[in-house]
Amino acid sequence: MLVPEKNIQTQINRFGSCLLAIRKAHRLSQKAVAITAEMDQSYLAAIEAGRRGAPRDLQLSRLAQALNATQAEKLALLEARALQRIEAELQELKRSCVSCGFLSQTQEPDFSKIQNFISNYLE
Repeated sequence: MLVPEKNIQTQINRFGSCLLAIRKAHRLSQKAVAITAEMDQSYLAAIEAGRRGAPRDLQLSRLAQALNATQAEKLALLEARALQRIEAELQELKRSCVSCGFLSQTQEPDFSKIQNFISNYLE
């Protein structure tokens, strides 16, 4: 079951960490992957470091191809991207709750309805 943790910010680089692990497992340099994926090496480095978000479908496809990723690795990248996006949305929801006065800065929102929806969707 997907359960958002109290400190969502610590999880925000899920995709970059997954990408880095796969790249290192295949013993590929950032430069080699960037060239094959037709992207700037600094962009790839920023994704891995969490300074840039997960890429869109076309770039993700190019990265998977450049990594010669297995089917399991491709699915791991997709899952990491999806979870990172969900976590970012939950973080934004919390900010909105605070700015609208629905929660104080120190209160944690109750995400149980969202968790139940996601759990039911994934079953």
